[in-house]
Amino acid sequence: MLVIGIFPRFSSLMGLVLYIIAALAYPALNVLPYIAFVGIFVYLILVGDSHLPRVRGGTFFADFADIFELEKFAPYAMAIMRIFTTFSFVLVALFYNMYNSETALSALRTHGVDFNSTIGVSNEVFILFSSVSGILLGVLILFGILPRFVGG
Repeated sequence: MLVIGIFPRFSSLMGLVLYIIAALAYPALNVLPYIAFVGIFVYLILVGDSHLPRVRGGTFFADFADIFELEKFAPYAMAIMRIFTTFSFVLVALFYNMYNSETALSALRTHGVDFNSTIGVSNEVFILFSSVSGILLGVLILFGILPRFVGG
């Protein structure tokens, strides 16, 4: 529903519920890297998407927004999305690359990737650089610095 733009608030609410169910059903470290989606869902719940065409039955969800007075929370929607996205970037960089670098190294070995032969740095150094890059990109997203560059 989100892809084709039907009821963005309702479909975001359903996505948020599914994320919570997944967080309860699976280990936290399997679900937390996808927490950026929670920020996207909360953003779309608070703001909706006024650029999408109106669809039949759309007044019900407009009433939903009026009942819960979502407009007063709309100014915080972008900040919420940035915080969740930053948390996702930093979590992956710290845990999956720095703290548990053996997982990243085994993934590179499994796929036959060797950065020493292609760009002249060892796989360990490449993983360290990717971790630092992930943290830096997360901080840039958090503070809204160069958002088009970081998002691209």
